[in-house]
Order: sequence, then C-alpha cells, then structure tokens
Amino acid sequence: MSGRVLVLLALAALAACADTPPPDAQGGGTVVARVGESTLTEGDVADALGDVPASLDSVTAREQVVEQWVQRELLVQEARRQGLDQDPTVRRRLAEAERAALELAALNAHFDRVPATPSDAELQAYYDRHREALALREPYVRLRHLRLRDPSRAEDARASFQRAVASAVPDSLFALVAREYADDPEGAVAFSSEYVSESQIGALDDVLAERVSALPAGAQVAAVPVGRVVHVVQVVDRVPAGTVPPFRLVRDELAERVGVQQRRDASARLLQQLRAEARSRGALEMPEE
Repeated sequence: MSGRVLVLLALAALAACADTPPPDAQGGGTVVARVGESTLTEGDVADALGDVPASLDSVTAREQVVEQWVQRELLVQEARRQGLDQDPTVRRRLAEAERAALELAALNAHFDRVPATPSDAELQAYYDRHREALALREPYVRLRHLRLRDPSRAEDARASFQRAVASAVPDSLFALVAREYADDPEGAVAFSSEYVSESQIGALDDVLAERVSALPAGAQVAAVPVGRVVHVVQVVDRVPAGTVPPFRLVRDELAERVGVQQRRDASARLLQQLRAEARSRGALEMPEE
C-alpha cells in the first residue's frame, strides 16, 4: 500500500477532526500540548476522558489522550500540507462523517427532550428477572490503591497507608494518604469504592495482578514495584466467582444496560414518527415494504 493511500486512510479515520478549528486555549484552560497552531488544553483532556470510571491507571490514560491527540494532529496537518483534504475520496468521507455526526445530534436532541432513564423500580425488576445471569463469572476485588512515580516515598506511603486502614475510619484517612502520596489522588479515592475483576487488573499490569491475587482480604498493605512505578495496595474485600452481586453493586451497570435498550426503543419510535411525517407531506419515496 502506498504512503499516499496510508495517509488518505488515516485522514478518513480522523474525518471528524480534520475540519475542526483549533481549540480555544483561553476557554479550555492550560495548554497541555501544541502542534503548529493547534493546541490541546486541560479542558480538552477532561472532555476526552469523559465519564470513564476511575481506574488503577488513570494517569496513563491521561498520557494516552495527549499522545493520541499529538499523533492525530501531526497526521491531519501533514495531510493538509499535501493537499489531501481536497482529494475526492477524502471529501466524500468527510461528508459521510458530517452526516453521521448530524444523525447522532438528532438522536441526542430527542433523548434530551424525552430522557430514556430507567426508574429504580424498572432496574429492580430487571435484577430480579436476571439474577442467575448476573452471577459473577470471575473473582472481583475491592482495592485501596496508590500509584507512586517516586519510589523513594514508597515506604512512607505504605506506613501511612497501614495506619489509615488499621483505624476506625479507614476510608477517610485513606483519602488523606492518597492526597499526600498518590499521583492521582481523586482517582485513587474513587477507585477504592469500586469492585473490579481480577482480569481488569491483569490487563493493566501482570505483576500487580499476580501480587494482588496473593494478598488476603484484610489490613495487610503491600508495596509492589513495577518498573519505575510503585503500587501500594490493600485488598479490602474479595467476591468469588459464581456470587450474585447485591443490587446496589450492579445498579449502575444495570442502568446502563436497560438504558441502552430504552434508547434503542426510543430511536425506533422516533424513526417511525419521522417516516410517517415524511410520507404524509410527500417527502419520502421508497419501495413498498
């Protein structure tokens, strides 16, 4: 495949970004990265991360957002320099991307007017009907976790962490320890309230996952060096595979699952309405169904 075709495909994949004006650094906060006249701000990074749940590797996630933006902008600007934004194939794909964006905007506007949000009663009914299917297929753990890029602080962090979890108010004191030592204090505190599967931890780091799997649930705090980073962790609780999680732990997941189905139903009703309206004013011609 020629270099020109590769650049064309890259530009097509980034079609939505190709004709977007540079971000307003004044409106988005501190500039994080710049390529030519285009800038990435703190606000842009926050928008890119969106509502992603706090994870063990939130700092790395931020780094990936910045790196991917730089790579994208380098390709887009190189394509423009070569005049590829005038290529008929690219212009057609840009037009297709615009139509897809407008389609999504119409659906989002409809959902704003008629929110597809399941009620607690609907979620409880769904939970009751699908209890067996909701049984965990693998072990889950709840961790308190600190990620430190400065190994020299690891022992102090571990000692403070140990005192916190041995106290009568471990969550409150852990938040203070996280604020003092963690690379991402807010992410560490948010993550400590969640249950995650052991495979999720393994996907982030094999060494950390192996050490976590060997830790008992309780007050033991361990420092796990991984390269230049040190993870200081405590296993708060373990839930074995086959357990049906209580409703409160899966409520958010069920809300997303049921909400998706409700949005599909709402989309189908909207399309039926638009189809009928277009036919009534003679604006729709298509083969008879």
